[in-house]
Amino acid sequence: MNGSPHEPPEIRTCTDTPPGPRSVRPASTRRGVFLFIVGLLLLIAALWAVSGQRDAMHAAIAAARSAPWPLVVAVLMLPLANYLVISLMFWALTRRYAPVRLTEMFALIGSSWLLNYLPMRPGMVGRIAYHKAVHGIRVRDSARILLWSLGATVFAAIIVLGIVLAIAGAGPVRLMGVAVALAVPTGIYLRWRTAPDPWIAVSLRLADMCVWTVRYVAAFALIGHRLDPLSAVVIAAASQAAMVVPIQLGVREWIVGVVSAGLPGVLASIHGVGLAGENGAPATGVLSGMGGGGVAAGAALAPGLMAEIANRCAELVWAIPIGTVSVVRLIRTKRALPAGIQPPERR
Repeated sequence: MNGSPHEPPEIRTCTDTPPGPRSVRPASTRRGVFLFIVGLLLLIAALWAVSGQRDAMHAAIAAARSAPWPLVVAVLMLPLANYLVISLMFWALTRRYAPVRLTEMFALIGSSWLLNYLPMRPGMVGRIAYHKAVHGIRVRDSARILLWSLGATVFAAIIVLGIVLAIAGAGPVRLMGVAVALAVPTGIYLRWRTAPDPWIAVSLRLADMCVWTVRYVAAFALIGHRLDPLSAVVIAAASQAAMVVPIQLGVREWIVGVVSAGLPGVLASIHGVGLAGENGAPATGVLSGMGGGGVAAGAALAPGLMAEIANRCAELVWAIPIGTVSVVRLIRTKRALPAGIQPPERR
């Protein structure tokens, strides 16, 4: 889950051999540890970059201290909403292969949420092995589930971005947004109109994408910066793309920081083809207090880094207890299985 309820799509094998100690090569172990160290260094670098912007940091702390309590509650509670929605989506995609209980899926996604912070993504690998051992789901079918999840994420991001462009844009940009918002769901319907699972997955990913968008609006507001809807959607989509990278920590912080810092200039160029700001006025920027040629790179990156660090902390508030309880439950369930009896493979 890469530090979030989202499962990364990377699968290295399509065999039916469940992952185990002998299936992990020393080179793969070294690579996983190396990537974990890189992620830690990126996270430390993000914290160092924020600490170097004392004025921005003090302003963010002051804004957080004076933030209304509903905003603080939203920042803390929305990661839980992501976890619930993603659990429902994986349950909907998995039930075609085996009768997995919903509470069991909550435990599987919860454990992955926490364990995927560690090297070698033990949460994802463990979930696949658990499905193989307990439910008889083949590894190749678990890979299909992850690919369905990735596809649903891409479709959902495109649909939401198209809708926002249709609302916020003007002229050709608005027409492009309308076309995208209509074409993608129509294509999904024509391709999978007889299969309900893709529709369910995309619908739940749409809900997940909306939650992520609101999370960034809330996180930036917590540190005293305002995001408009288009900016929030772009940042949310970028953060989803960051979860595909095989590094659990640090990458999302820097991607959000870089994207949020570069958005004013990018959207200013889009304005040349018709992007409108509030009340139809030209869009001049997306983050209040950011943008402008005289702003140092560190100062421009700081709000995005701080907002994502706040997001990460809010996730850990839930990931640690939920993940710990989930791991204990799954271990007990696995140990309760009769020794030497394997479930039939689901085809």
